[in-house]
Amino acid sequence: MKDLYFKVKKIECRGSVYTGIVLPYFEQRSWNWVGMELKTDMVEFVTLNGEKMKFRKGAKFQITRITDKKVKDLIDETINMAKEEYKLKMSMIDLNKQGEALLLYSEKKNKEVTTKISEIIKCQGLLTNSEFIEKLNSCITCGYKIEYVISNSRLLKIKLEKQHDLGHWIKEGKYSFLFLEYDDNVCVCDNYKDDKQLKDIKSKYFKNLTTNKVSGYSIKEDFRPHGGGDKRSACVCQDFEIELKNGIELKQENISKVLAIFKDLFANLK
Repeated sequence: MKDLYFKVKKIECRGSVYTGIVLPYFEQRSWNWVGMELKTDMVEFVTLNGEKMKFRKGAKFQITRITDKKVKDLIDETINMAKEEYKLKMSMIDLNKQGEALLLYSEKKNKEVTTKISEIIKCQGLLTNSEFIEKLNSCITCGYKIEYVISNSRLLKIKLEKQHDLGHWIKEGKYSFLFLEYDDNVCVCDNYKDDKQLKDIKSKYFKNLTTNKVSGYSIKEDFRPHGGGDKRSACVCQDFEIELKNGIELKQENISKVLAIFKDLFANLK
């Protein structure tokens, strides 16, 4: 349909005959120009009355002539502007394609850099962060979410978390360590640590830590309720944090050392 671009035509549509300018049709595939695409099987038709229509390939446009010189001159000016806009849009599409190609090439190079960094790490006798964590997690089965704090190829902290969901649409008075604010938000009472109901929940759903050190490392426990959840919900959390002093290097031979810490921890959860 490119042979129709920038020409004045007439066409019959919905029982009426329209006269206007045939223009290229650009489909917008996203919110900005980056997703713009020239549709070669469609055209945009702008009537001399300012209406915009779209026609597919096979539309029966007819030749017409504009006899009013003033109108013809204005149409010619409009067509010239439309041609400039067409060139700009085609340049934008071309630049976008170039950008996509460069992005793919950049991603490829980024992967190559990452691979080389991994080689540097292995050359020093170390494992990457992800390799070390994957090896650990493949040997650990527990009901806790585990998080590792790693810096400079050293494991500095081990964090464990377990949650018990108290449900949705909690009513006032259901839990003695919770209360509802005026806006229906679930909040935690200040003196929750001494609450008997909370202690009963801990003994039922959680294990008690019987030591303050595991494998010679200090361990801290934090047991607390959480309010403010969606649909007037709340939960109870138990967190453990093991501080590893100067850290443990991410080496294969240290995997067993870290696993021994977990073994000691779980042995002291009664």
